[in-house]
Amino acid sequence: MTPEQASRIVEADMRAHSVVIFGAPEVDADQPPSAQQKPTKQAVSDILDYLDVEGRPTEIQRMCIREVGKCRLIECLFSSRKFFFQTLKALRNYADFKNVFIRRSMIPVKREIGE
Repeated sequence: MTPEQASRIVEADMRAHSVVIFGAPEVDADQPPSAQQKPTKQAVSDILDYLDVEGRPTEIQRMCIREVGKCRLIECLFSSRKFFFQTLKALRNYADFKNVFIRRSMIPVKREIGE
């Protein structure tokens, strides 16, 4: 197995446990990265609390480059697929998060073809 193949396998496994959240507010860009991470983690925690999802992501990070006036995606990696599925299922039952969207994490090619 080549290092590239191993990398693809690890990435696919991580995506199987990951969700992407869009619509969570961002903090000011003039704050240091560590100060920006705390509100992001709190926003994810608030959403998961509201959805009654007990599990917490092992990793939470903003994706993409910051653009003025736009919210970046938040990728959340769960330790178990159980919490991944629980999160996706729970959001369908709540209308209070009209501006927050959660989907599974996909590679760009799959997003483009609409899988």
